[in-house]
Amino acid sequence: MKTKLALAILAAPLILAGCGESSDAPTASTASISVGKSATQPTSTIPVAVAVAPDLPGKVVVRGDASSCSNANPASPVGLVSTSTELGVGGYAGDAVRVTWTYSGQLPTSGTVLFSLSGANQSGTVVKQLGYKTLDGDQIAYFVADQSGKQQNLSGLPDTSVPGQISAVLPSAPADALGQNWHWSSSISLGGKDVDSCPS
Repeated sequence: MKTKLALAILAAPLILAGCGESSDAPTASTASISVGKSATQPTSTIPVAVAVAPDLPGKVVVRGDASSCSNANPASPVGLVSTSTELGVGGYAGDAVRVTWTYSGQLPTSGTVLFSLSGANQSGTVVKQLGYKTLDGDQIAYFVADQSGKQQNLSGLPDTSVPGQISAVLPSAPADALGQNWHWSSSISLGGKDVDSCPS
């Protein structure tokens, strides 16, 4: 008798939900109630819509742990083939981000070469730039800069062991400052002039 009464009480809200005038009332397609082992301990399941960050022209929006872009026609004689980011870097604390630039052609042995990734938070109010710069083939800068121009020099060296690739790390502090759904673009500059970007 107690079980039948409990089931009748549980069924009443479902019947009433279909009688209201509000369009926000749960329906069979948006909510369900199931009876577990005990009729007095119901469980409910209500689907929740998750907001997706919109695409931004000329930018890559980071919606998970990894993101990337590629160029079908990289510049010549040196071009940016692709750029990728991946959250979580072994040996680094927190949520550091590995950034990998893949390029085509031979880097010049004279003058300056700059690989950079410029990221911004979803609203565009926080900006961070990761950069790796060489002069005559030797590293002269490995840094993170912000929108004020303040630059933090990073220790260590980017990984250049794979031909045609440079892999650097954006530390967790500037990465965390960008928050969720941040966006970025990358570029390669020769002699102070941008020659290719991704997305292009």
